[in-house]
Amino acid sequence: MRSKRRAILVGLFVAVLGACTAVGLWSQQKTAGAHVQDMRPQNNIPGYHKEDCYGFEVEKLSVDHQGKNVIRITVLYRYASWLKTVDYMDVTQLRNDVLKTVRTYPNKTDYWEVYAAHIADSLVKRYSGRIDTLRLKLEIAPTPDLPFARTSLVIRSRPGATPIIP
Repeated sequence: MRSKRRAILVGLFVAVLGACTAVGLWSQQKTAGAHVQDMRPQNNIPGYHKEDCYGFEVEKLSVDHQGKNVIRITVLYRYASWLKTVDYMDVTQLRNDVLKTVRTYPNKTDYWEVYAAHIADSLVKRYSGRIDTLRLKLEIAPTPDLPFARTSLVIRSRPGATPIIP
């Protein structure tokens, strides 16, 4: 039993070491005569799914939607596979677009699911040439009327794109 357990632990260690090594492998590319480093990890481990995502959080955002509420928005996205790293967008711009959409949302009584979907759809529409998959999680803090946290999760993917793992 000990040798089987040891073999499992060694196998797990080798898999983790291989994954960490893959993260350290970077590809180089030339763009317009200038040397540009592509910082995306290369997937050199057979049998492993590649998942490179980026994201941000907007915490403790006070909104006037269905009354006074405090929300947290977490956005996670994967760039389109054909996009070069020099064409990645500034995360601050994406965050500002989320805040603008929240501030200008027209219907203050919509369900939270509709609200979250509208935010995600506006991001996908604006960044459709750059984003392959987007995941937006909206968390609503408890209130005196509803003393429990609520969550809405919205995922948008191109046809055939692998969904972002939660």
